[in-house]
Amino acid sequence: MGWFLFPGLFISLAICTELAYLFLAFEIQKRLDNLWNYVYEGRYFAFTNVYLQLAFTGWVFLYPTWKKSFWQKIIVLAFSALLFIEITHNIYFNTKVALSFNHYKSTNYKQQDYAYFNRLIDSVMKENPGVEILAAADSDHFHPYMATYLNQKGIFDGINLNKGLPQVKKKTILLMMLYEKELTDYQYFFPTKT
Repeated sequence: MGWFLFPGLFISLAICTELAYLFLAFEIQKRLDNLWNYVYEGRYFAFTNVYLQLAFTGWVFLYPTWKKSFWQKIIVLAFSALLFIEITHNIYFNTKVALSFNHYKSTNYKQQDYAYFNRLIDSVMKENPGVEILAAADSDHFHPYMATYLNQKGIFDGINLNKGLPQVKKKTILLMMLYEKELTDYQYFFPTKT
């Protein structure tokens, strides 16, 4: 069991230390609907979560000495209740998502938007070689990050474009990725309907 406990403990401590550093080193990003930081993403804690559950289960079933102490019985019962709640919640949530997958995919997960943006920026780059592309978005930083990754420019404070367009030295195309609820903040760019 030691071959499992010590490397797993080291990896879990390394993950928690790295996430603590990232949390302290980088400012919380403000989005339209929520705040985001590294510690908000549950997937970063996946290994630690599974490791702790397996280590606890192994301790309970492989080392029965806990049955002799009253306090260890209380600890085992408390953690068993937490593990039961976690497993029950996961079964409920995953069943709920599986039975209404199309709804969750289109509303919560933005893969369709990301795939569309990837196709869009790729086609604009191919159709306009040598043209600089600026990508702006208000609440979702995927688009400016992707533009930067593709050696273009990303604008993270798109709302400031209402004050004026940036000065450019060569032909530039501006891609603004906005969700419907953000359109009212960008009336400067769109003609008013009469």
